[in-house]
Amino acid sequence: MPAARIKWDGIPKLVGRVHALGPFTHAQLARVLAQQAAVAEGDAKVTAPWTDRTGAARNGLYATSRVAPGRGELEIGHGVDYGIWLEIKNSGRYAAVLPTLQRTVPRVAQALGGLW
Repeated sequence: MPAARIKWDGIPKLVGRVHALGPFTHAQLARVLAQQAAVAEGDAKVTAPWTDRTGAARNGLYATSRVAPGRGELEIGHGVDYGIWLEIKNSGRYAAVLPTLQRTVPRVAQALGGLW
């Protein structure tokens, strides 16, 4: 299924800080990403610009988060196989994932800024 992700992976300064601060930072990173994933999913479902026919595409929008040592991910995507066409057809007129990601990144960055 189409998805967009925020990955903190391979950014030496950030990864170094995450490793240096240890388990507390990983717990906080997990908390921030889980919270922002919930906000992003609600945002995507509310602001999706298309008119529903069955509700499947809107209900299939999702956001999840994962944290591993030195890495955090927030993924936003579609749960329907035709979601890719909503994102790219008509020059993105019906896109929900990318606009949601663009609104989510600053919130995540601000929330993570308080960790160090």
